[in-house]
Amino acid sequence: MQHSSPLNPTRRRLLQSAASGTALLLAGAARAADAYPSKPVTMIVPYAPGGQGDVFARILSERLGTEFKQTFIVENRPGASGAVGSRIVLRAPADGYTLLLGQTGEIAVNPYAMKSLGYDPLREFAPVILVGDSPLVLAVPEKSPYADLAALIAAA
Repeated sequence: MQHSSPLNPTRRRLLQSAASGTALLLAGAARAADAYPSKPVTMIVPYAPGGQGDVFARILSERLGTEFKQTFIVENRPGASGAVGSRIVLRAPADGYTLLLGQTGEIAVNPYAMKSLGYDPLREFAPVILVGDSPLVLAVPEKSPYADLAALIAAA
């Protein structure tokens, strides 16, 4: 039985290119800011290991570690659609050594889906850089009565 990689080669190259570009941009900015990072940096992924955000974070942390000659730690802190990890980052000192690899849930969806989110992503987080972009697909069972998005929305 042949073992297949969770990422196809094209997607892996895309992720690696995005990570490389991000590392170069951050490297230039960091050199301008003297000795950052002078200690390990923790990158919080607010989802379980093995998902898209985790893969992005691991590729990015490897590249940043090589570029800066410093340790970049990926820490998965899943729960509440990303809110648990997001709150951890907000409680950390605002010194650039704890970063959030934010995704759609904790930034754009949770403020509307949760009554007591515990943070305002637009007010309390400052975006640094877009690390990657990945399309999402909406699907229904083949025998579903919904032939298009309009029919699905009407039924909802």
